[in-house]
Amino acid sequence: MPAHMSDPAPIFVRDDRVRHAEKPEWGEGRVESAQNLMVNGTRCQRLEVRFARAGLKKVLTAAAKIVPADTVTIPASSVDAPAGPIEDPFETHKPEEIFAALPPIVNEDAAPLPDRITELLKLYRFRQHDASLLDWAATQAGMTDPLERFTRAQLEQLFERFAWKRDNALKDLVTKLARRDRARAQSLLAQAPPPAREALARLNARR
Repeated sequence: MPAHMSDPAPIFVRDDRVRHAEKPEWGEGRVESAQNLMVNGTRCQRLEVRFARAGLKKVLTAAAKIVPADTVTIPASSVDAPAGPIEDPFETHKPEEIFAALPPIVNEDAAPLPDRITELLKLYRFRQHDASLLDWAATQAGMTDPLERFTRAQLEQLFERFAWKRDNALKDLVTKLARRDRARAQSLLAQAPPPAREALARLNARR
């Protein structure tokens, strides 16, 4: 277990097992070196961590959310659930719910439309093929190795559900924004990744 100082942030030492809370697809990591620093008056660390699925990474805890490996939570992009650690999200949610979940802000009517669209566009970095499929599954469910629980064929089917939901949500939000501010909608789409523009073109062609 990592040692702790008066600071609320954990202080890690060599061989501590950790995770990057914002990059669950990297899997569990082991601290290979730790250097204590002061950044803008705040104590933090520069760590070298070897992650199971991402290899050796150098991270600064002032910028990267590094947590003990046994801190397991449903990712922010997953279904709404009570805050706090949970051993197995599949005990309380169906796989279809977890894997098809979109970031909470997407469904938050009070949030600005551009912000909701921007969050959706980030999801187009995932593809249904190769390692990207496993990165997506790990991110959605907080799993180190999704293939320990699901076959690739199952993950591909779950991804199709996710992609359908993601694409239709994007179409709905872009349509709403275009009615209010067409120039802003066009600007966002001009910066959107090609898969997002292709999905919108495909859906619009079906009208």
